[in-house]
Amino acid sequence: MGYPLQQNATSTTLDFLLVLASDHITGATGKTVTVTLCKSGGAFAASAGSVTEKGNGWYAYTPTAVEINTVGPLLLHATASACDPRDDTFYVTNYNPQVVTPVSPASTAGSTRVLQILEDAASEVGINAEGESLSANNANVLLNLFRRLLNIWNAERRAVYATSFLSFTISPPVDPADPITIGPTGDWVTDIRPVSIDGANLVLTSSTPPVQLPIKIRDNQWWLRQSVPELTRRCLPISTINPIGRMGSVSFGRSRRPPMTCR
Repeated sequence: MGYPLQQNATSTTLDFLLVLASDHITGATGKTVTVTLCKSGGAFAASAGSVTEKGNGWYAYTPTAVEINTVGPLLLHATASACDPRDDTFYVTNYNPQVVTPVSPASTAGSTRVLQILEDAASEVGINAEGESLSANNANVLLNLFRRLLNIWNAERRAVYATSFLSFTISPPVDPADPITIGPTGDWVTDIRPVSIDGANLVLTSSTPPVQLPIKIRDNQWWLRQSVPELTRRCLPISTINPIGRMGSVSFGRSRRPPMTCR
């Protein structure tokens, strides 16, 4: 079985095993090997590189730059007297597979890939003509939509790989108009932004043992349905989470009690 090769780089050899035709198992040594190659989309042709023996039936073919200048499959056919013919498929790539780092394009590979996705989507829905580049404004709008879509996907239950029980301090007064941020650099610091808050409690540490009071979890749509939001804010604390890129925001009903712990 072959392996990936970097385009135009002749430092990596094409290694293959030859076995004797008499038993189809024993490695063939001391053979004069003839190699033909077929580049992607082409026909088999005589090779211009060199073959060296490695031992135990293994041989190494050193290709020329011309032989590996085409990205795609590279077929090798090797023959020698009294040996089974050997066929292998190698793959020529436009990056260095030894370090798995794309070399073309350079540092913009990731952003170019996302931009291509956005341009393809714009063509599908008729925003752009086929092959037309996005304007800066349209690219920014579509990028924001794409991020929101990723947030939605990440919030799906099957994408959640861990559940954590964390405790944070609520410092009053907490106003829904000024929510608490949660995430790597938020008011409440976590390694990553939670995709959801499934449950929460107020922890009253003034008693022994501490008492936990459940907090009702509501979403943004629930808040929008309230005819008098101000009255709702003065009731029991109500928590919501709203994703903001790498951060999330958490809102509570109004509280004027001393600092409390939320878990």
